[in-house]
Amino acid sequence: MVAADQRAKMSPQRTISLGSLHHPPQTQFMEPRLSQLETLEAKMASIEVSLSTTLKKAKKSSTPVIPSSPQPAMITQNKIITPIKGNGYMTDNHDKENITRNNTKLQTHLVNETNEQNKHNQKVQSDTVNESEKHSLTQKIESLKNDMDQKRLAIKNIKMSLEQLDVTDNIDTRIQQAELEYQLGREELNLLSLMEETNKHKCRLEEIEQHNEQNENNTLYNYLVSNPRAVISLQAVELEYDPKSPKFGVGSRKDKPGLFIDWTVDDLGFSKGDRLLEVNGKVVLSMKNNHDLNRLLEVSPSSVRVVVMHDGPSAGHQMELAALRRELDACRTRAEETDRSKHAYKTENVRLSHRVSYLEDQVSELIKCRSSSSAGTAGSSNGTGGAAA
Repeated sequence: MVAADQRAKMSPQRTISLGSLHHPPQTQFMEPRLSQLETLEAKMASIEVSLSTTLKKAKKSSTPVIPSSPQPAMITQNKIITPIKGNGYMTDNHDKENITRNNTKLQTHLVNETNEQNKHNQKVQSDTVNESEKHSLTQKIESLKNDMDQKRLAIKNIKMSLEQLDVTDNIDTRIQQAELEYQLGREELNLLSLMEETNKHKCRLEEIEQHNEQNENNTLYNYLVSNPRAVISLQAVELEYDPKSPKFGVGSRKDKPGLFIDWTVDDLGFSKGDRLLEVNGKVVLSMKNNHDLNRLLEVSPSSVRVVVMHDGPSAGHQMELAALRRELDACRTRAEETDRSKHAYKTENVRLSHRVSYLEDQVSELIKCRSSSSAGTAGSSNGTGGAAA
């Protein structure tokens, strides 16, 4: 609406300008008027050729084209002059509306392409990314940055030319203003296209870097390098899988890639925190959620073979544990020696007790024998004394 009003305002101005070129009498008006109109038509035709050449170049460079709009015809001295349709006579507001609309279309197209590229990346997660593509994208981004700098400089120069232009009712000045406005809109559209293309290449480059990082993190080498003092053990478990009553659950972690055991039933062979490495012969290092694992298990037979990686204690803890075990073995050995010594002491004590008892018996017998012998000696001595008397 604003563009139509401005064109409606410009048409009378152009008519007035054409009428103000000469003020001859009515009899001398036609011939100079026709020569002026022929000159104007020649200028318009030259502008049309210039604009058509520019539009062809813009189409080749995939630059959106601003749609043309019909202009009202000018009636001068019983002759109708239809202005040539040209995109160079669009006003600033109309150009800005087209720029906004084309920018929205480009953004929608970019989002669609990004979604398609994400789907494609999910299908080819195991494929490695070529380094030459990264190099090519980097070069394209640098080239586009240079082009954008040139476009910004051109836009700045056009704006300065518009500011310096003395806009009057003269048709040549109006044509020059329209040409500059068209050039300004065209350069702004080209700049937006370059910016969108640059963002597209940057998104692709980020996807490549993320893909490479994921591939690096999903290797056992990088996992072991990131956990240098961890003691890893592998366990292979075969179990019956029932989707309605699973025996274990898995989940992901923010700080580590892959799937980890969240819970498990008793005596299954692995515990919470173990990382899944293989399921039915398929490596699952790159899986991110349990939905991928469920899809794999749904097409698998009822018997599932799982390989998990268990993180044991660190090397320092392992050495400390070994030292404690050695100390425990030494204590156990000393305790056994003490028990043997105690048993030997008990045995020796019993033996000595028996020996003492035996000796005591011998002593008591000897004492009795001595007593009896002493009594016999005394009786015999008494009998000998009475016989002598």
